[in-house]
Parts: sequence; structure tokens; C-alpha cells
Amino acid sequence: MAPRVAAFAALGLLLLAASGACSLVVDTSADQCASDADCAAKGDAFAGALCVQRACTKLACSSGKACVDLLGVPSLCRADGVCAKLQSDDCKEILADAADLTDDAVQWYGVLLPRSGTGKSRGTTDMNGIELARRDFKTSANGLPPIAVGKPSRNLGFVVCDDAVDPVRAATHLADDLKVPAILGPAFSGVTIEVATKVTIPKGVLVLSPSATSPFITKLVDGGLVWRTAPSDTEQARAMALVLSSKLEPAVHAGTLPAGATMRVAIAHKGDAYGKGLFGALYDVVRFNGGKTAADNGADFKEIDFGDPGDPTNTDPAARYAAAASALVAYQPHVIILAGTAEGVLSVFGPTEQQWTASFKPRWLMSDGEQVAELWQQFGSDATLRARVLGTSPGSTSPLYDKFQSRYRATFTDGTSPDQYAASSFDATYLLVYATSHVGAGAITGASIAEGLKHTVPPGTAIDVGPQGINDAFTALTSSASANVDFNGASGPLDFDVTTGEADADIIAWCIDVDAAGKAIGFKRSGLFYGATSKALEGTASCP
Repeated sequence: MAPRVAAFAALGLLLLAASGACSLVVDTSADQCASDADCAAKGDAFAGALCVQRACTKLACSSGKACVDLLGVPSLCRADGVCAKLQSDDCKEILADAADLTDDAVQWYGVLLPRSGTGKSRGTTDMNGIELARRDFKTSANGLPPIAVGKPSRNLGFVVCDDAVDPVRAATHLADDLKVPAILGPAFSGVTIEVATKVTIPKGVLVLSPSATSPFITKLVDGGLVWRTAPSDTEQARAMALVLSSKLEPAVHAGTLPAGATMRVAIAHKGDAYGKGLFGALYDVVRFNGGKTAADNGADFKEIDFGDPGDPTNTDPAARYAAAASALVAYQPHVIILAGTAEGVLSVFGPTEQQWTASFKPRWLMSDGEQVAELWQQFGSDATLRARVLGTSPGSTSPLYDKFQSRYRATFTDGTSPDQYAASSFDATYLLVYATSHVGAGAITGASIAEGLKHTVPPGTAIDVGPQGINDAFTALTSSASANVDFNGASGPLDFDVTTGEADADIIAWCIDVDAAGKAIGFKRSGLFYGATSKALEGTASCP
């Protein structure tokens, strides 16, 4: 490896030769670090420094293999000639073939998903969707097309980080240490807003989330760097309002309420950007008891905020959940709209059902955030409870979605059940790679990938997601700077509004699925859905 020489006299830096490379020691005091995190904590001057033999060191390089040989762990040689470890305390998983770890032609991206805690099930299915897409590109085209004739194709690698502990720290590793141009994720709206505003927007990294749906994201001042393959919850709120008025309210009147009585509705929501955003959208559109608004229903409507465990001012999340469940039991609503994530299922839904004392049982209308494995795994075996649960989520009724589900189940045997957001992650990966291919020989940055995404909408060559369309898409997108493809995903058409980075989608109604023996096995579409074009409920519900 050829040594690099640099003058850092102002910082008092020392040049040392190590393992055939030239190491730039940025702090020469004894025992200055015990981990890479200690070096990062020293400030911007130490960005990219690694803790080597207890010294914060920048290792110059000319190839990724040299970095791997020197450090003994998966590493890359960045464009600025500095070694960087692919993994960190937050980023322990790598989606790549073994040979890719020493291949300098690999295009690396970041992934931010919950890989621990109550959101882990969501992160697992989303990650599987990404991995299925990565394998498709490997098999069909050996990655990205060459940047020029005679150059090699570029395989794809994804460094997967857990955003459940410290999302800003995880995103900083991807943006600063690895200098990835784009990140798939985060999964949840609050994390997406935090990471985007604190890390990715300032550093010029594109974020493409498969499942962040808060309306607050639409108006972020993001320089065109925040995109999502899930629609805003303004659409889901309209769908939920129609399910409430046209399906649940008639059922409550027919089976629970005496003649002339009014129906009580409670909206229990998480106290983060997702929960608050969806509640705000619902408050504006729900109509019940003769078409009255939430405000006009007075005592027949109640809001319950069960907090956000990620909020530092929420010092006792468990007490907040318990208070929410107690409030629901005391209020005795006929319909409970639940707008949260896995915490809502485990800490609000479950305790409310266990403590319920009224003579009737409530009906539950759940948002997409509750479409998690914990719901069917822990509560799906109770047929009477299952019959009172209906949910909504962005969804597709297309053959592409059915094909995706079939391929997912054939590929992954980890017991997970693919859902809409796994399909959305699959689509997001395809879109990210297609947008990168459009950059060609230019610099691959967040901004250039965002420009490439603008070329995945009509008019253009029709391309269905899946391996059969990869090479046709590459041919079209690399033919000229103005070329477009019309991408059709497993999660829907994804015809983006390129000014906001968002696309409308149908909203399906879902219920818990069971096998022939009555055992819960996941979720299924009910047959009822809200049309993005018609703005009305369509189809007929076959469950619960």
C-alpha cells in the first residue's frame, strides 16, 4: 500500500508506519481511547479516527482489502483514502456476499431499522425485504451496471444499524464514518424526523423510509433528501374514518347499543410524531353519531395519549401505559382507535382487555403501527378477541404483492410473516438502486440519488419490481440523462410527487389470519380497501 504524506503541524499530528500503511495519529497522549466511540467523542477533528492500540488513529489506505488485513474486521477504504470499520456498536449486521467485503467496487448503503426492543419484529421483516432485493440484483445483474465500458459491475452492500437505542449515533456512523450516500429507513416517523434533522439533511445523505407515515414529514425542510415509499397518514386517517362510520358504527348499533343510545369513541395514541400526527389527521375527519365531528360529539369522544418511551421527559413509560389502559376501562368506549406501535399492543391493548369490566366488549380499529407480530402471536389465539380487531395500513391488492409474499416465504424460514412494509422495503431497495444507476459516472451523493428518483415516475418505460425487470430498467435509465422508467412496486405504483418525495397508495383493511386449525399465523387482507384514486371504501370485508 503506498504511503500518503500530509502536513498536520497545526494539530501536532504524528505520522507512523503500521502494517504497510501510513497512520495519522490525531492524539498522541497515552491511553487516549478504549473504543472507537472514545475517538468520535473528541470532536470533528477526530472524525473517522479509530482506536488502534489505545491511540486515536486515521489509517490511510488505497484498497479495502488492505483495511481488512490491517484491522482484522470488515472494513472499507473510503474515497478520501481513510480506512473505516463497517460495523459499530449500533451497526452489527451486514447484507453482502463474503467476497464483497474486500471488493472496492461495491456500492455501500446504510440501513436504519429497529433491531432490538419492541420494534424488532418490524425491523426483521423490513430487513428481509431489503435482502431479497439485494439478492435479486446480485443474481440478475451482479449489482449496479458499470460506470463505463470496460469497468466492472458494482455489487451492493448494506450496513444495518439498530435505531432503537441511539438512532443519531447509528446514523452518524453511516454518514460520517462510512460516508454512505443514502440510508434505507428509519421505520418509524419520530426516528425519521430526528435522524433527518440532526444528521442526514445537514450531511447531504438521502433517507428513503419504507414505513414512516407521519404527516409532519411532508413539510420538513429537507432539500429534497427525505423520501418515503409509504403514504402520509392523512390518507390512512380518511380510510379509518370511513371504516368507523360505515362498518364499525352500524355493527355497534346492531349488537351493543339500545335504540336511541349514542356511541362512544376513544382514540388512544402514542405521544411521538407518528401517534400525534395520526391523531391530528383523525380528529379532523372522523364522523359518528349522525355525522358529528369529534368536537361536536363532546363527551362521546375521548383522546388518550399514552406517551412516548423515547421522550426523555417521560420518566416512567410503564406508569403512562397503565394510566392509559385504566382511562380506557373507566371511559368504556364502544370503539377504540389505537394509533401507535408495538408498545400500544403490549402495554395498552393487552392490559385494557384484561381489565375490562363493562358488560359489552369494545371493538378495536388499529393503525398500521399495530400490524406487528406481537399482536397475532400473543392475542391471536382468542377467537372472540380476534373478531373484534380490524386494522388499516397502506397496502396493495396487486399480483406483484402476492408474488412478493410468495417469494419472501420461500426465501426466509425465520418464522416471520411478510407484510405491507416488508414489500415497501423491497420496493425502496429497488428504487434506491435504480436511482443510483441513473447517476452513471457522476458522483454518487444524496442529491444525485434524489435526482435519480425523479426518473422512476411516469412517463417512461414500464418496469415491474422484481428480477425480471432489472436489466430493462438499467438499460432505460442509463440511456440518457432525461430517461425515465415508470416503476410499479409490490406495495403499489409509487408514482411520486417529486416535490415532496411521497406517493399516494391504497389503504387496506386487515385482520388476524389463522390456519385451518384456528391457529393465528399472521395477518391477511380483509377484502375492504380505501382507493387512493376514488377516495372511497371499495370491496367487501370477509374478516374478522
